[in-house]
Amino acid sequence: MKKIVYLLFLLLPFIMNAQTVLKLGGGIANRWNERLTSQTVGKGIRFSAEKFITPQLSAGLAISYFSFNPTSSVNINYSTASFNYTYYFNKKTWQPYTGIGIGYNRYFDRTTIDLGSNLTSKQDRSKNYGAISPFLGIRYQKMEKKLGIFFQMNTDFVPVANIAPIGFISTVIGLSIQL
Repeated sequence: MKKIVYLLFLLLPFIMNAQTVLKLGGGIANRWNERLTSQTVGKGIRFSAEKFITPQLSAGLAISYFSFNPTSSVNINYSTASFNYTYYFNKKTWQPYTGIGIGYNRYFDRTTIDLGSNLTSKQDRSKNYGAISPFLGIRYQKMEKKLGIFFQMNTDFVPVANIAPIGFISTVIGLSIQL
């Protein structure tokens, strides 16, 4: 899956000769476990590149990285590379949109647990897996200008319930560039 996403990223500019939108933003994320209980807040970045297939539908790729380190004994991060479809409800100055991404995710978790009496246990629960990422957002972009801003909320989850944690919710705000 990872190789397919990278191949599509390389071929995307050649298979579509249309308007391109780049988005880069920073934000916060929260992870939850298999009981949908909130775990830890983290921070990170998200980058996406889109090409319009129709005036309101775009296809593209997104890459994100979030780190969750509430203490010195917790070392957790989450990164994703996904192929996305985005539908813009209009092409006015304020452009609400929704979409879905399907891709490859890397969850890295090496946590040290204090067992008391000067005993610790190191856990390695790192996993690589596929995931689904629906998202909602809004973009402020004047059509005659190249720069705009966007706000987006993503939910990245693994459709297999026995992997803990099963998902992340992230909110990102950043710049969009229309080429």
